[in-house]
Amino acid sequence: MTDYTDPRIIKTHRAIRNALIDVLQHKPFKDIAVQDILDAALVNRSTFYKYYSGKSSLAAAMIAEIREQYAQGVAERFATEHLGPFLNETMPQLYQHRREVLALWQVETKRLHLYRDMQEILQNAFVRHAETHRPEQKPEARRYQAAMYAALAMANTRYWLEQEKQPEVDETFGLLRELFEWLNVK
Repeated sequence: MTDYTDPRIIKTHRAIRNALIDVLQHKPFKDIAVQDILDAALVNRSTFYKYYSGKSSLAAAMIAEIREQYAQGVAERFATEHLGPFLNETMPQLYQHRREVLALWQVETKRLHLYRDMQEILQNAFVRHAETHRPEQKPEARRYQAAMYAALAMANTRYWLEQEKQPEVDETFGLLRELFEWLNVK
């Protein structure tokens, strides 16, 4: 049994996880060897393998944590009627983890793809919400709107996370409103 409250273990996990994020800044995931992570984390092989079976299990653990937090946040978003105040509260939290999220979005394997997972979480939450609040809507229209909502939300999130400044929600809504007006969408 591992004691995850032991400060040494917490420090080791943090070092290993930060090392993966650092290495992802310079190499694609497929080209990363466990040794690259070990060198960056300054931990030995046996310590690494005590907690992870390889780089994929490390990435999977990190992605699972972000995915869980994101799913929880999305559920909270659809439980509220007003998007603006919710985003004002949650965007700073997401922005704090921007380096980690952006790095893990680069991990694309058969099993691991955080960006796609986040988009699917949004899409599924939208469909469930629409089924409850707009039961008269045709399922194909609901699926289309869910796909467009999720794609736009994720593109917006990616854009702001790649910027050097935290987004202002009102500014974002204004830019989107301008875009739809420019496209003559009502």
